[in-house]
Amino acid sequence: MEYCYAAPFGTLLCRHDGTHFTEIVLSTQAQNFLPPLPDNLARDFDRYFAGSLKTFRHPVSPKGTPFQQRVWAEIAAIPAGQVRSYREIAQRIGSHPRPVGSACGKNPLPLLIPCHRVVAADGSLGGFSMGADPEQGLNIKRWLLAHEGVNI
Repeated sequence: MEYCYAAPFGTLLCRHDGTHFTEIVLSTQAQNFLPPLPDNLARDFDRYFAGSLKTFRHPVSPKGTPFQQRVWAEIAAIPAGQVRSYREIAQRIGSHPRPVGSACGKNPLPLLIPCHRVVAADGSLGGFSMGADPEQGLNIKRWLLAHEGVNI
């Protein structure tokens, strides 16, 4: 089922299979024809954006390769208000930073698998795939990090 959610930085298109979130993307068009997220699912998004929730507990089912799944599991373990570098994640899973960055870019569940918490080794932002273009994605990443108390 597809739902929409009005986030502070734009409308999120959320796909949910009845048990798991499967995809979240920033909509580039108004999604007035989609129903809003049901209350039981929207409640945590509301709490996150209000600043009272740090970690989402919704079941997720992202589609990806075994390597991507390993990267996403590492990302999911990053606490709110903290960041890890692509290099740190690569070292933890026995890989290299570039493939980790690629897996971040293919993350179908930003926010729930918080790839905005992954930055370059020098502390710069790196990238963020949520948004219509790279600059919008970086603006959203900056917003999310600031919202979680990270100064970059």
